[in-house]
Parts: sequence; C-alpha cells; structure tokens
Amino acid sequence: MKLTTVSRALSLLAALALSQGLRAELACKNSDYRGVFGAVATGGFIAPPPGIPAGPTVRIGRVEADGNGNASIPATLSLNGVILKEDYGGTYTVNPDYTMNVILLIPFPGVPAPMPFRFFGMLADDGRELAILLLEPAGSSVRIALRKQRRDDCSNGDLSGGYLLNMAGFNDPQGAAVTGSLKAQ
Repeated sequence: MKLTTVSRALSLLAALALSQGLRAELACKNSDYRGVFGAVATGGFIAPPPGIPAGPTVRIGRVEADGNGNASIPATLSLNGVILKEDYGGTYTVNPDYTMNVILLIPFPGVPAPMPFRFFGMLADDGRELAILLLEPAGSSVRIALRKQRRDDCSNGDLSGGYLLNMAGFNDPQGAAVTGSLKAQ
C-alpha cells in the first residue's frame, strides 16, 4: 500500500514537472496576432476626458493586424446615439503568456487629434479570439471582443441559415415605448 501511494505521488510530480516544461515552451508573440478580425466594442463613457460625451458607445469594425504590432481599423461608431464612420489605427504587443497590450489612436468629433486609448487583453483559441478591456483614459467601461475571419471575401449567401439574435441598447431618452417585431426577409 505504501509503495503504491509513493508511486502515485512520484507519477503526479513527474506529470506536473512535465506540464510545466510544456507550458514554458508556449511563447506567444506579435506574429500570432495576424489577419482580419471582426470587432465589437461595447460600453460607456462614465466620466470621459474632455471632448468625449458621457453615455453609451458601440463600435463595429474590421481590424487588420499585420503580425508586426500594427493594426488598421475602419469602423462604424455609435457615440451616445450619434452614428459616425471612422478609420483609425494602433499598435499592439503580444506577451509570451498570451496577454496583450494595445494602444488605439481613436478620433472623436470635436477633438483636434486622435486620442490614445490603452487596452489590456488576452488572446485565445490559437489566436482566433481576443478580448480586451479599456484601461486608460479612466472613467470608462469599454470592452472589445474580436474574432478572426476565416476568409477575406463574403457575400449575402454566407448569411443563410439560423442565427442567434442578441440585441441591446437604448431608445428615446424621453421614455417613449418603441414596439414592433423583427422579421427576416
């Protein structure tokens, strides 16, 4: 009985040591984040920097990451209900532990130059997914979810089939009820 317990303990220690060795070999780098990603940014500006209105914000964009630490992003923005098209870019650093530091230079209406926004996040699913959280400027609650696109060309036919519809947001600030139904054509 004693020999079996010792044998199991040694086997467990060997397995742990081996798994630690394998973990050390997993070293993520900038080139692991490359390609075209669909991005959805949601959140709100609670106490925003000067020039940015307080309120909810949503961005839908296409992120092109070059694998060398640079990204370009055409996007559509809803800033407190005002819809705008924008193009901006930024830089990123992928750390060996799959975490990422991201700086995006984001334009805002009425602000003379793009503002640096600093994010922190984590790569997942072999570099196909990224979730990042806004750290600076303070006074905001914004997160961005990115998913790698498997191809560069799409058509309406690619949208056939069943889908989950997840909708959220705000409507008339006066409190008027908006009712109706969504019907597929």
